[in-house]
Amino acid sequence: MEFKEKILKKNTPTWLNLCFDIIICGISITTAYLLRFNFSIPEKDLDILPSVIIYVIIVRAITFFIGKTHTLIFRYTGTSDTLRIFFVLFVGSFIFGIVNIVSFKYSKVFLIPMSIIIIDFIVSLLGLLFIRVFIKVMYLQFDNPDREKLNVILYGAGKIGMITKKALERDAGIKYNIVAFIDDYPNKIGKMLEGTKILDTKSIDSLLWSKEIDQ
Repeated sequence: MEFKEKILKKNTPTWLNLCFDIIICGISITTAYLLRFNFSIPEKDLDILPSVIIYVIIVRAITFFIGKTHTLIFRYTGTSDTLRIFFVLFVGSFIFGIVNIVSFKYSKVFLIPMSIIIIDFIVSLLGLLFIRVFIKVMYLQFDNPDREKLNVILYGAGKIGMITKKALERDAGIKYNIVAFIDDYPNKIGKMLEGTKILDTKSIDSLLWSKEIDQ
């Protein structure tokens, strides 16, 4: 148990984060080629694919290093981290596009087809965000599983409600289960906020009877 707690308290080293990101980008460019050619890559494109993968990985690694995306703590990934990843990936894809234009001007050949650059950007973004969300969810699930568990209703499905929810989820001593959000704005009722349903204030009594609400 002590060993498990030590592992959960540690953050993955930045070099390992960078390796994760580079591996995902290598997989993404390969996937982009497969999707572009309906999983039947022409021989001429297949021959240069290893060189393209190396080229993409080098550019991505440089942009990741400059953008410091590898220094972000995966289990605390938030909106600002997502925007940084988006921007860094966009810069890398923009570089691919510029190199393509220069290459076509002098050799009449695109180093990487433009459609593949777009597909690669989308797949890379989804891949990088997925690994971060996955690690974040796993951390929340296994962090101190023996701690006291409380069912909670949060009043207010706005910005403050979200801040409160995140603060409760990170509490090391108690595991809060957010059963529902309660709000009095009609346009929010029935919708979901991070997987938690938003209910009308009139639902409080029935919710208290149907669930074992602690707070």
